[in-house]
Formats: sequence, C-alpha cells, structure tokens
Amino acid sequence: TCRHIKTSSEPAYIYASVASGKTIMQAMIAKHCQQVAEIKNKPQLRILCIARTGELVEQNAEEMWVMSARNSIYSASVKIKSTRYPTIVGSEGTLYRSLMTALKNIRFDILLWDECHQLPFDDLESQGMKIVTELQARNPDIKIIGYTGSPWRGSEPIKGAFWKHELYRLSMWEQIETGDVIR
Repeated sequence: TCRHIKTSSEPAYIYASVASGKTIMQAMIAKHCQQVAEIKNKPQLRILCIARTGELVEQNAEEMWVMSARNSIYSASVKIKSTRYPTIVGSEGTLYRSLMTALKNIRFDILLWDECHQLPFDDLESQGMKIVTELQARNPDIKIIGYTGSPWRGSEPIKGAFWKHELYRLSMWEQIETGDVIR
C-alpha cells in the first residue's frame, strides 16, 4: 500500500475478508504517515478515513489510537465533529454535508474508504462520488485506497473503471488454510 501511495494516484483497494484486519491496515497507514512526519520534522499528510456508519467510525478511530495514531472523529451519529489532528475518521453523510462548509479549507493527501465496495463509483451524483470528485479537485494527486471484504458490487467486480488496482487479496479460504480462522 505504501509503495502504491508513493508511485500512483490511481484508486486501489485491498480485498480482505471479515476479521482479517482491515481496520488495523488503515491504522497502520495513519501511524506510518505520523511517524514519517515526526522523523522529518514536517507536517503530517492529511488523511481522511471514511466509513458509512458511526459504529465503524468509532471502531476505526479507536484502533488508530490503540496503535498511537492520533486522529479526530467527524461524525454526527457519534456526536463529535473535530479536525484537531491531520487524520480524520468520519462518516460519509456527515463529511458530505460539511465538505463545502466546515471542511472547505482542508486539502487531503490520502483518502481511505472503508467498505469501498459500497461506493457507487458509476453514479457521479451519489454523495460518495461527490466527495471523491471534490477531494480530487482540491488535490489531483490525492491517493485513494479502499478496503473491502467483498470485491463485488452486486454481481459486478469493483476492479475496473474506478478501482484500478487490487493491491492485496486475503480471502477467508486463505485464512482458513493458514490457520488464522477456525471453520
């Protein structure tokens, strides 16, 4: 993922089945960016992590804190709207409604999209794609990484028109074979 972020601005995703650590993967990206900034004594890259529900927002933000990756929560359902830290974990609806107001001056460098198979990339009028379009207008080099437990949207694969690269695949069957999941 880090290699892709350094070399490409094409949207990419990681397919990792349920309980394979997608939240930890997002936390590791945030922590890595924080550490690099501290080592180089430079401002940290701005990261936006989007989840559909307040429950996922809380889970992702908590896991980042467990890994010492400082982050703010921006979600009406969690009743917190903070931009204190360079990494913001927020719910799609709240972020959409705030993009042109409270968040209008923030230029994000990395967008992490949890459950990215739910992003209706074929509908430019959807709130998810309006968020993506606005963030790309602010920063044409924004890095977009999705995380999903299903590389399908209905009966269609998500890899293609929007999600250009599958960076990593960890299916449930691979976890069973390696003993990471018990049948």
